[in-house]
Amino acid sequence: MGVDAAGGGQHCTAPRRIAPGSAAPCSAAAPRRVRDLLVLDRGEAGAGGELLVLACDSAGGAGPKPLDGVKVPARVVGLFTARVALMEVIAAGAAPVAVTATICCEPEPTGSGVACGVMEEMAAAGLGPEALVISTEKNLGTAQTGVGVTVLGTVRRGRFLPGRALPGDIIALVGHPKVGAEVAEDDPAIVDLHTVTSIIRSGLAADLVPVGSRGAAAEARELASSAGLVARLCPEQDGSGGGLLSRSGGPATAVVAAVRPDAVAELARVVLPRPCRVIGWLAAAAGQDLEPANSEPSDPGPREA
Repeated sequence: MGVDAAGGGQHCTAPRRIAPGSAAPCSAAAPRRVRDLLVLDRGEAGAGGELLVLACDSAGGAGPKPLDGVKVPARVVGLFTARVALMEVIAAGAAPVAVTATICCEPEPTGSGVACGVMEEMAAAGLGPEALVISTEKNLGTAQTGVGVTVLGTVRRGRFLPGRALPGDIIALVGHPKVGAEVAEDDPAIVDLHTVTSIIRSGLAADLVPVGSRGAAAEARELASSAGLVARLCPEQDGSGGGLLSRSGGPATAVVAAVRPDAVAELARVVLPRPCRVIGWLAAAAGQDLEPANSEPSDPGPREA
């Protein structure tokens, strides 16, 4: 058990966010915020210069302990918490290289169960247990599960995806946003690391953002903002009146992708059996909007299992 460096009533300064349209490259002088990522530029010149990319996620109140509101095995908590942080890094185009797990429970049995889930998800990202460092609570008893996972990744500047979307790109929602007891490991409607890796390797997505607690509409607008653009969401799916796009994505059960209009059908094929829906498009933020030829993009429809 430790004490936060920023605690004790000290005044804290929020991390600086990157200006719209300037997500890459980052300054070598200091870490910079890019959406939910912390990015450090190693200072190497050119597109081949290396960036360090950090992401984190936490979970509380879900697990096997007495005061947990959602009863699930500790392994499942570790798996999905690690999935979120790993997915944030991979979706930015980076390769995960190291993971930390802060487990606010006793080492046995809860701590080891959480660790098993974290390592299982790390294996899906190509990492072995040697890339993991863990801390558990050894001084006090706990009645509720709490977990935090941080992932460090690396990427060449020229391959860093945030901010690379273009006016006219289609905004697609891959997967179905779910949270809490709705989430199941074997649900074919939610995305996993394999889904995101397949999208990255296909080269179809100019940018990719996991859907978190704010919902798909908010993530689509964040994707647009990082490229200096605006998101034009389909009227029935703008997220303002509730529904699918305002639902929490929980542990990154869906992703928002920016793709060329002629690549939407191929993206739907790549992510099968996950659903793929067109939810809008990207337009220039000032002056005349540059939109796809069809002002209402055709929806390829969900591709269900």
